[in-house]
Amino acid sequence: QEVEFTNYTNLGVMINPPAPIADKDVDKQIDAYCQSMAKEEKIDGPGKKGDIAKGEYLQITIDGKEMPVADQKDFRIDIGADKIKEFNETFTGSQAGDEKEIAVKYPDNYDVPALAGKSGKYKVKINEILKRTVPVADDEMARKLGGKDLQDLKNITRQNLEASHLANN
Repeated sequence: QEVEFTNYTNLGVMINPPAPIADKDVDKQIDAYCQSMAKEEKIDGPGKKGDIAKGEYLQITIDGKEMPVADQKDFRIDIGADKIKEFNETFTGSQAGDEKEIAVKYPDNYDVPALAGKSGKYKVKINEILKRTVPVADDEMARKLGGKDLQDLKNITRQNLEASHLANN
């Protein structure tokens, strides 16, 4: 038995429109642009929250067992943003050339299972402190990213977020 289809050329397809993109989502993306454009400059003097400490591990001991340092010789810590408070406390006020010892007790729910619930001791040398300067979201920054001004960049960002939302749903 054959079925014949007729008059089906003007049928529409119903799709649910995407939820509107909130202003806070646009602002969050603009902030991410600013963060990606941050400049880092080596400074003399003590590190503070928001600065970056770069250096090298001299010795690592986990639960009393010395670990090979060659596996993770260099470190970069955003002072004040590390999940482990002992690192934040140690690097705040530290300067290039300082050698420090850090004792850490990792929480049981730490996101690196091999360290969860364990104790660590680190001997580190700080090689440099960097000041991180994040540009302000303004018309000048927007032009660097291809917008005419900040409002234009926000409009473009909103369109991109909407397109991404449509493509993923």
